[in-house]
Amino acid sequence: MTSLPIILPVNSNVIVSVGDKVKAGQIIAEKKSSQVGKILPIAKTLSVAPKTAIKYLKKRMGDRVEKGEVLAEKKGVMSGKKILSPFSGTVFKLEEETGDLYIVTEEQGKEKGENIFSPVEGKVVFCDNTKIVLETDKKAMSAEKATGDSAQGELFLIEDEDIDYNEIPEKVSEKIILGKKFEKAAIYKSVAMGSIGIICEEVDDADFNEYREKQIKNPILQVNGEDFIKLTKLDGKIIFLEPDKKLILL
Repeated sequence: MTSLPIILPVNSNVIVSVGDKVKAGQIIAEKKSSQVGKILPIAKTLSVAPKTAIKYLKKRMGDRVEKGEVLAEKKGVMSGKKILSPFSGTVFKLEEETGDLYIVTEEQGKEKGENIFSPVEGKVVFCDNTKIVLETDKKAMSAEKATGDSAQGELFLIEDEDIDYNEIPEKVSEKIILGKKFEKAAIYKSVAMGSIGIICEEVDDADFNEYREKQIKNPILQVNGEDFIKLTKLDGKIIFLEPDKKLILL
């Protein structure tokens, strides 16, 4: 069995629990939409202290507000003032330090989060809002060197022995490229063209250290000759790269 950690984006909501069995492609978490809302400077507009702004609000947190409706009011013979909502939405929060009111508009409220899918079939053995760890019996092979972040994608084989800058096709976008040996310029071009990651049989130590020092997120892995041949037979298949563990899940 292999333990596969899936790092979650910031502001994610996990929808599985420890002990759950999941299938490949099943939704396991959702990245929430960033609804910070429209900002209205209540305290500044009413000329009151930020911490006292809440006393002048006509709406509570979570209340619906319509465009043109009174949001806040400061009564007074000479200095009375009203704040009308310039849009419809929901009162989200009041920032105590600034006296700013946040409202999520109807347009923002329709925004959907981004689903995060399980790359393999397995069992959830750990989960929180930062990562989910799956235990899977999916086949795996070890890499000799690895750097970058975890990635999943379709394997794309380039059959040339020594791959230079001019041999990187447009088809590498959204693919994990497999090639025997890449020149430095070819790797940087692949990343620039949107490749998900790179697997090779040989990479210069100095070049590899440079990729690591630059903290390139696109994973780059080196495998031995025997495993490289096995991978060539998986051209077009979906694989998962876990550089932290030097693992390739097949």
